[in-house]
Amino acid sequence: MKIRCMKCRDIIQGDKKGTSIRCSCEKVAIDETKYYTRIIGNDEDGEEIK
Repeated sequence: MKIRCMKCRDIIQGDKKGTSIRCSCEKVAIDETKYYTRIIGNDEDGEEIK
């Protein structure tokens, strides 16, 4: 899954290893494994990219 930060416009992608990956301004983060995907941050701060 990919997420775009609406503030700094970074695109971050989960690595399926459970590593929390943050954008450069630290408004959004993604934590993804093969069992779950967790998006950290407010809904208006990030958008999913397909």
